[in-house]
Amino acid sequence: MSGLGGQMSNMVLVLGLVQLAKHLNLEDPIRVQWVLIGFVVSNVLILGGCYYLKFLIMRKNDHETLKYMEPASPGNPQGREVETTLRDYDLGEVSKQINSVLLTLGMLGFMHYQWGFVQPLFLQSVLPIKSFLTSNLVRIHILGQAAEGSLERPWRPENPFGKLGEAVTSQQTVANTSTAPRFEELSSSESSEDESSDEEVTSDAESVKDKKTQ
Repeated sequence: MSGLGGQMSNMVLVLGLVQLAKHLNLEDPIRVQWVLIGFVVSNVLILGGCYYLKFLIMRKNDHETLKYMEPASPGNPQGREVETTLRDYDLGEVSKQINSVLLTLGMLGFMHYQWGFVQPLFLQSVLPIKSFLTSNLVRIHILGQAAEGSLERPWRPENPFGKLGEAVTSQQTVANTSTAPRFEELSSSESSEDESSDEEVTSDAESVKDKKTQ
């Protein structure tokens, strides 16, 4: 899954997980332990899937030539032409996924240890599994889909900090939502202000009436 449809499904999934996290009482120490276990297990499963992909790619051993232009970068403003094989290209993509998983494990583990963040761990127990199962490598080498259309190599590079940013943003969303005043509280506050205003108006009217009587 890619493009706008993939982005929309990710957004819906993130919002759903954020709402679920609000109702799970993730401050409970027992539930925190389960979240930690789920986070580690899901990422270990992804690492296992990556090494299985490496096995499939090396067994297929496709030496068909692939030529493409690398996008411009600060160190290489003109870009450069790359010539490789489908085997080496796919192995490079698997290595990127492995590095992304290790980076996520390290960064979110540090955030939990240093600041006690739990929601990002909960989200990253689910989101990477979905991303891995819908990745181009899985669709080609496990599901057997043809490398055509959106699956045609080379693929658009992903931001390695994208998932981490999603998790941190979702952490802020949960915090903001949990501290926001509820509708009932706002209504009660407005009603109290209205009653107070009515009492002041009534008091002023009675005062004017007493003066006229005198």
